[in-house]
Amino acid sequence: MSFNVLVVIFFFLHMVGSVFSQPQSVDELIKQMQSPKWQDREQAVSRLVALPEGAKTDAVKKILIDELEKEFDRIQKGTFEGDGEQEYYSELYDEVSNMRDERALPFFIKLGSPTALAKYGDKGIPVILEKLDKTATCSESLAYVHILAEALEKKEQGYTPVGATRQSIKKTMITALKKYKQPQENIEWYEKRARECANVRMEVVKGLGHLAETSEADVIPIIKSIAMDDPFSAVRDEAQYTLSKLGKK
Repeated sequence: MSFNVLVVIFFFLHMVGSVFSQPQSVDELIKQMQSPKWQDREQAVSRLVALPEGAKTDAVKKILIDELEKEFDRIQKGTFEGDGEQEYYSELYDEVSNMRDERALPFFIKLGSPTALAKYGDKGIPVILEKLDKTATCSESLAYVHILAEALEKKEQGYTPVGATRQSIKKTMITALKKYKQPQENIEWYEKRARECANVRMEVVKGLGHLAETSEADVIPIIKSIAMDDPFSAVRDEAQYTLSKLGKK
């Protein structure tokens, strides 16, 4: 085969490869989102979320929100295709919640997801407090209390509640100590229930510690009381550890 023929073949293959490697336009990706195959939609989503922030138009964000709601319905109805699609839903959930788009907030409120709601800051925290107030058991409450304690942590970047929102969390944390106290030993599944409530109180201690770190010293006597009197050793240990970080004995 002559050198010239090889050059022509190489040029042809290069041009074909270039055509197929051309990135899809946003309109093409949005059209791909109409595919009945979740694998096609997943591919489109991965490219849409990778767009520069300025290229994520309202239309792009809206179609991602709509896709999340559709995938949620499929999972609820049991019509999803195995673990692969469920993983796709989880990734889509994270991406949409990270957008903090107001149009997705009603969905996350309906879902009651504390992780997603916390990302909405002062608009999400009151919903978490309301959901927590309606919980009946320690196991139901743990995720909400954990997120609230995490939100109180001092950060260089990101959302930290201040003012009235911070005080509402503080009040809820103190109330939680009484609401999620050690259960009576004569209840069914006592040991399991006791551990669940202890886990909630441990998260409360962490939250109170974060409050104390920002000069809200009135919570320190509460932490000291927990360190001495809580019936669960792991909770007492957490309180002692928190006090040691604060330099209090």
